[in-house]
Amino acid sequence: MTVNIGAKCSDGIALIADRKYTNIILGKKNFDSKVFGDIAHFLTLFTGQYKAFDIFRKYVIGDMMINQNDNDIAKHYTFNNIIPKFADLVKKFNESIDKPGPKFELLTALHQYKQSGLYYINTKGESEKVTDYKAIGNGGKTADIFCETLQHNEITMKDFIKQAYLAIMFMDKYCPGLGVGVEADGIPNIKYLYYNKEWDLEPTLQDIEWYKEYVNDRLGQIRETFERVKS
Repeated sequence: MTVNIGAKCSDGIALIADRKYTNIILGKKNFDSKVFGDIAHFLTLFTGQYKAFDIFRKYVIGDMMINQNDNDIAKHYTFNNIIPKFADLVKKFNESIDKPGPKFELLTALHQYKQSGLYYINTKGESEKVTDYKAIGNGGKTADIFCETLQHNEITMKDFIKQAYLAIMFMDKYCPGLGVGVEADGIPNIKYLYYNKEWDLEPTLQDIEWYKEYVNDRLGQIRETFERVKS
């Protein structure tokens, strides 16, 4: 139960995700990161079954370590071959889950300056190159209401993130059934992948304050609209 949102913007690729993990069987909730960058220049977000994804992630890291000195390029995870390799592994790992329940899917950003790309891999291991915007998870449809019609390749990452941030906080406040949220006084996971920088970056404190001010103002307007409709 989650939402992951990514977009190709004028200055880079923006990624944002909520932080809520829910144990469906035990009903327990905790909050942690959903953006993983264990492999240099690759950032991966997931939705679905965490245990299966965690095994997948550790398998990839272990495989890379074992083959890092192997001269056979086909065994390496490179910018050009990582998506088909990920897709094949997602398919195999999801097929190995014999219990009913959610599989896992990925939103993966490959960062290499202007060649940077954003990809979606569904639970069947089918991959799709994202040319503008993608939201996945329980909150994906709600995120679309806020984000889908934006001019993704024309606006900056920060202008996109403020709308996606609003979407996540709206779900956190008004859509508890989606299981999307951040802990009290917390913020979503946010990553900037600037086309002219080598590494991904976190938002600054100034960015966060700007987002919070915008979101609080817009949520106030939404609340007033709800109250008018109810009355």
